[in-house]
Amino acid sequence: MGYKKFHSLRHTYTTRLFEADVPPNTVKELLGHSDINTTMNIYTHVMENKKVVDVDKINHLFA
Repeated sequence: MGYKKFHSLRHTYTTRLFEADVPPNTVKELLGHSDINTTMNIYTHVMENKKVVDVDKINHLFA
């Protein structure tokens, strides 16, 4: 397996962890990062379905 394919799997794994609401510090540790900024800036992506759920949570605060 080439580096790019492995790295894609790493991104997918990380995305799935965030979708499952695994705390960022736990994800950081699982990936072996020493800096949370690496985890948050490189491995997180705005997931459309998660964004909709989170906006709905915000909307309920004002309902």
